[in-house]
Amino acid sequence: MPRRLACFLVADAVGYSARVEANEASAIAALSNTRSVVDEVIARNGGAIFATAGDSVIATFETSVSAVRSALDIQKDLSARDEEVFQLRIGVHFGDVSEEGGTLLGDGLNIAARLEPLAPVGGILISAAVSDQIVGKIDENFSPLGKQKVKNISRSLDLFCWPADAARRHRRRRLARKWPY
Repeated sequence: MPRRLACFLVADAVGYSARVEANEASAIAALSNTRSVVDEVIARNGGAIFATAGDSVIATFETSVSAVRSALDIQKDLSARDEEVFQLRIGVHFGDVSEEGGTLLGDGLNIAARLEPLAPVGGILISAAVSDQIVGKIDENFSPLGKQKVKNISRSLDLFCWPADAARRHRRRRLARKWPY
């Protein structure tokens, strides 16, 4: 089975199901507006959409720099929109994957998919593998969250968060759980 390195960007719309239940036509229009931004930014940065499922997108990139630039551009472009859009959570990881019948499988993709739900609303969560590769190449700062356990991954991962204020809130919540008094 052929193997390769790839960087994965996994994005998911926040509150999609609730908005569909409340007003399906409005939610679908907002998702369409969101996807037009996401698709354009990914293409502009040399990425390719690998898979979609309703309100989520998985894109592959050859470099971590391209994936993180896309993630930042997506979040900034969505927040600047006048039309109705969804806020996203985005996870980015660089790793080794297997290719089988046009499908990518393996740890590299699994970790990216596990980072996305942990990302702050409107924010980005990246792994240490990505952080190491973007140093000095991206103008934005990603704040360290330290070692974190993620669902169904046996080892703890060093994670980094954008924007910085979201990382501070995460660290405060984590401390409050350890020392509730």
